[in-house]
Amino acid sequence: MLTSTSMSTSPASSIRAPAEPSGDVPLASIFLIVLAVRVLNALATRTFFQPDEFWQSLEVAHRSVFGYGYLTWEWRTASDGSSPLRSFAHPLVFVPGYWLLRVLRLDDTFLLRLVPRLLQAVFAALTDLETFRLADALLGTRGAWAALLSSLFNVYGLHTGARTFSNALETLLCLAALRLWPLSLPADEEYHAVPDGPLKWSHLRKSLALAALAIIIRPTAAIIWLFLGVRLFHSLSQNICNAGIALERAFTVVLLVPDVLVIGVAALLFTVMLDSWHYGTLAVTPIAFLRRNVLDSLSLFYGVSPLHFYFSSALPVLGFTTLPFMLQGFWAALRPDLLGVDESTRRRYGVRGERDPVGLQSLAYLTIWTVLAYSALGHKEFRFIQPLLPVLHIFAGYAFALLTGRIAELLSLAAGERQIRQQRRLQQNAGATALWHLGNTVRGVPRALRRFKTAWQILARRRYAQIALMAHLPFAAYLLLFHCRGQVEVMDRIRQLHRAGSIHSAAFLMPCHSTPWQSHLHTAGLEIGGLSGEGGLLWFITCEPPDRGTQLATYRDQSDVFYDDVHSYLAQRFPPTVDPVFPPSPAAAALPSAYLTGSGPKHTWPSHLVVFEELLGRSGQSGQSVAGLLAERGYAEQERLWNSHFHDDSRRLGDILILGWTGQTEAEPAVALGS
Repeated sequence: MLTSTSMSTSPASSIRAPAEPSGDVPLASIFLIVLAVRVLNALATRTFFQPDEFWQSLEVAHRSVFGYGYLTWEWRTASDGSSPLRSFAHPLVFVPGYWLLRVLRLDDTFLLRLVPRLLQAVFAALTDLETFRLADALLGTRGAWAALLSSLFNVYGLHTGARTFSNALETLLCLAALRLWPLSLPADEEYHAVPDGPLKWSHLRKSLALAALAIIIRPTAAIIWLFLGVRLFHSLSQNICNAGIALERAFTVVLLVPDVLVIGVAALLFTVMLDSWHYGTLAVTPIAFLRRNVLDSLSLFYGVSPLHFYFSSALPVLGFTTLPFMLQGFWAALRPDLLGVDESTRRRYGVRGERDPVGLQSLAYLTIWTVLAYSALGHKEFRFIQPLLPVLHIFAGYAFALLTGRIAELLSLAAGERQIRQQRRLQQNAGATALWHLGNTVRGVPRALRRFKTAWQILARRRYAQIALMAHLPFAAYLLLFHCRGQVEVMDRIRQLHRAGSIHSAAFLMPCHSTPWQSHLHTAGLEIGGLSGEGGLLWFITCEPPDRGTQLATYRDQSDVFYDDVHSYLAQRFPPTVDPVFPPSPAAAALPSAYLTGSGPKHTWPSHLVVFEELLGRSGQSGQSVAGLLAERGYAEQERLWNSHFHDDSRRLGDILILGWTGQTEAEPAVALGS
């Protein structure tokens, strides 16, 4: 009979609980090492990747704490009065750090930009640790260390690990929930390893709670948990061979459904209360997100990718040179090879020495489902399948550590791991004090480093495995230190110039959201005169989506109109001369009624312009270049910041230039632009 803490452990119906981490190294020691790696990762991150890193997290948190900053359309009430799309849950994570800096009056220091990255480094380290723990439960110690190495070397993980994307927190929450989820259903005694113990309801409830948090952070995480939920209920209906088992399964469902409902309703209420408090009005952001992005297909406004995008582009980027090993591990997990391993061995040690072949197979099915489900959506990005990256590392660990060598060696290793795990449980049950744990953690660091070394040596048995991992590092270094570096540095330079009294106002004539904003600039003096971003003393060319009812196919945003003919836009949408007072630019100049018809208010010329070098080479119908027009208005190059050797967006090619108004016209001596 099912109890409040466990289920029957009969072979036909046992639900496997996640195994305790194995090995002789404390998890805290491993965490300290991976945290050190991720902190270095954070300190090395100097470049720009995608706008959401700043505009969907830090900018919102900055505005909440300091009272100024720009809110993109997702964070504003729609013209029809509907709720904003985004929940405040993710930006809330960064609010305490900003608040503490404000209280300590340290917000004008480098810590404003460093603290969020360090917090993100903690999340990345926890993700590494959870990858290790899940791999340990499924593969054993050798596979866990190999999976951890795959995670730490991965170029995509290094490039995005310290970036404040909501996908990173979604990945951590989903991974922690997966570790507690009963992946081993349905139990197939053909090749299932011996369970480590019955499922505790507390594990399942924690897993559901973590999954709910992941969905709050990113509603699309429901794609993952829809599959796992359906698979769990389907599994409970399998292998029912007598009335007793049928009654037990029915009782399990009776207990499980209320848990799902209670946790789901609690998560929804929490979201509504948090967002209603933040926005000052009733806000049901999950419904608004679903309606606008999915039902209204608004996400397609930001790009449509081909059906094969995740197969041909995203997975190769996420896996890079270790993708062949990930695919090998995936295939082995999907189709366990039962030949050559007797039934007794399979039940005790799995097929190849792994602990849970069925759990691995569940992850393989989950990978297929998730990639196919996201492929059905028109708008695609690498980040959307980021929650699968730890799973891919586990597959790589499977290929690195277990899909080689003799079965006798693997079985001997598995037996030794079980003895070590039993010893650790005895230690944990001895009532060790906090001081003992602290000392054990410190003493465990050298052992953890030795285990890393041993795991690295084991990889030498796989041809090209070490080379495949090492190949990630030079690319990661380039992406972290150089590629698109100027897009971040320019905000620091603008801040320095403003504090030196050299800048009165600035306009960013570049593709929308090409740089961070007040989360890096942190200059309230440039907020005077209007809503940040669309007008005032600091503004940029926007890319607001259409209102509901507007045809996506015919709608053109300000960025589209601007880049259709930059010369004409500057000649017609700005005054013919520069007002040396540099009055604030009206926010209404960014509205479609202004830039589409030409009858609305015009922009005002600022004291400084920020542009990509590519812009200056564009010409108007008269043949005059943009550089020539700006020289006529009295602008000259003051700063040049290197940005990248190449870029996938032709509008962002070349260096980033800060052009300042000198008061000199083209007929007078002036510094040549773009020189």
